[in-house]
Amino acid sequence: MNLWKLIVLCALPLAFAFGCDDGGSSDADSGPDTDTDSDTDTDTDTDTDTDTDTDTDTDADESTSCEDAIPLPLTGTFQTGELQYPDDEDFFLIEVDDVTWFQAWTDIYDEAVPGQLDSVLTLYNADGSTLLATADDDIPWVGTDSVIITRVPEAGSYCLKIEGWEHWAGQSATETTTDWSYALAGLEIADGVEGWVENAWNPDTEDNDVIGDAQTISLAEASGTTATFTHVYGMADEVDDVDVFTYTQAANNYVTDVHFGKLPGPGGVGEQGNGSTLDSLGVINVSDMSGNIIAQLDAANESYQITVPIEPGDEIAIWIQTPSGWTAEANDFYVVDITNYEEDNPAEEEDPYALADGGPITDGGTADGTNDTTGDAEALTFQDNTMGTTSAFFMGHIDPVGDEDYFSFTATDGDELTVVVGGQRSGSGIRGMNVQLIGPDGTTVVQEMDENATTDVLMEAIAIDETGTYYVHISADSQDANVSSNFYRGAVHHVEGI
Repeated sequence: MNLWKLIVLCALPLAFAFGCDDGGSSDADSGPDTDTDSDTDTDTDTDTDTDTDTDTDTDADESTSCEDAIPLPLTGTFQTGELQYPDDEDFFLIEVDDVTWFQAWTDIYDEAVPGQLDSVLTLYNADGSTLLATADDDIPWVGTDSVIITRVPEAGSYCLKIEGWEHWAGQSATETTTDWSYALAGLEIADGVEGWVENAWNPDTEDNDVIGDAQTISLAEASGTTATFTHVYGMADEVDDVDVFTYTQAANNYVTDVHFGKLPGPGGVGEQGNGSTLDSLGVINVSDMSGNIIAQLDAANESYQITVPIEPGDEIAIWIQTPSGWTAEANDFYVVDITNYEEDNPAEEEDPYALADGGPITDGGTADGTNDTTGDAEALTFQDNTMGTTSAFFMGHIDPVGDEDYFSFTATDGDELTVVVGGQRSGSGIRGMNVQLIGPDGTTVVQEMDENATTDVLMEAIAIDETGTYYVHISADSQDANVSSNFYRGAVHHVEGI
């Protein structure tokens, strides 16, 4: 995980961003994107690490290659070990009798413990000569843990390597890593396997290619929270194959994150990949049950995650479509991770979608207040994070096109700011989002346009040379005719006295 991503990964929802670890992640976000490395979703067991898992005292320190790999059973039982130096690698042996879906994951992260190992997992064939899959992060991306979710297409032996992020990425080890210990487990994704989490996995059962035949999926509860999660997985069967899944948003959940899982392919040095032979992961839509598209992503644009407001009790459909022009290969699988959270970024006061007293506004009207001018700008609230800086988070809707939103805050000469705002990349239908940072004298300090679906708007390391009130101004050029949502999420990160 690199430092640049550490700067932007803290652009998260209030509920998930009370701090950031000293690792990083795989992309830059501004919303309740679970690519967070946040400190509030701590060990919520959104993976299949359940209370039935038991740690062992196996020491992998003597395992130096795939030739002397230590057996790792796919039963959810943890093996413990410790990397001996920054470039050390430990190896484990996984054996399967048939085509097998499985996940392997680490249990390292504890927000109260500094200097923990930032792990990376890599899967090879038995002798380590062929790279099959690589995983830097967990899903949801919290802390320094990693998870591979993959399908091996034939019986045999496989080799799993664990190493530190810096070694994997070809960088020097940071002085902040002081604890190189880890716990590692593997689990077959199949009913009846020890350690299986009920309702957490939903295999595609097919004949669900239209919304009228949508496959109803189950949700698991995240331990210690009201959040819910699940995974859907299956095979791409033909060109433009469509798999439609449906579920009802749980009580107290207001935002839904739909993640494509890891990128296709095997990964490599500094790159992730879940091992699928798909060239691309195609299109993913979130719709209501009438087929109205609420949010949309096309993985061809290198965007892999929808994060959309969905109210409790709403029934939604998730559409997964293989890319046009795709040619079938031997292991064309997909894994889609779905997580539903209880909180989102604080909404603008005029927002008709805002939460009022912990619940949605139900009268169909807008909230009191407006933020359409600098004079009516909504003041942002900053909070400390573990980087020793402060951050403020916000969200809103450009509804209709022509709407303008302003947020205000105070900065001092010598401070430094980073501003991140995301819309289209998170599945929103707004197009041509325009973000301005306006200074105390009313002039534009920085202006950036959201011109595609591949990145959020990022204004990084802005040096402040005038004390006073600053404004974030957000507008949009148009609304996608096929996508009804118009939300955005953003954050301002504030460093005093650079």
